[in-house]
Amino acid sequence: ENHGWGYIMSNFNRERWALCAEAVEMARICYQHSFLHATRRVTFGKPLIKHQAVRVKFAEMARRLMSAENWLENVTHKINIINNSSSATIQQEEGGSKTKNLSSKGSNLG
Repeated sequence: ENHGWGYIMSNFNRERWALCAEAVEMARICYQHSFLHATRRVTFGKPLIKHQAVRVKFAEMARRLMSAENWLENVTHKINIINNSSSATIQQEEGGSKTKNLSSKGSNLG
């Protein structure tokens, strides 16, 4: 009782994480399709990817994509640490006789 607001906010955290994961995956897919197109498209007698300006753009896109992936992995790791410590705390408070399922609160990712 009187914990509803915390449960709702925990669910929003999970949804924000899921949106970030989806955005990073979509960026990866777009990068792959763009790179494939650049290798097949021929301009001025050579593949588009052979132009220096295009390669610079792809390098910058790859750098940003790797940064986003790294950030997402770090956030995921921190969320897992918080969930594991919350689970251990709840088990200790209850004396180990019964455990609460944190997924019913929406506070873990699994």
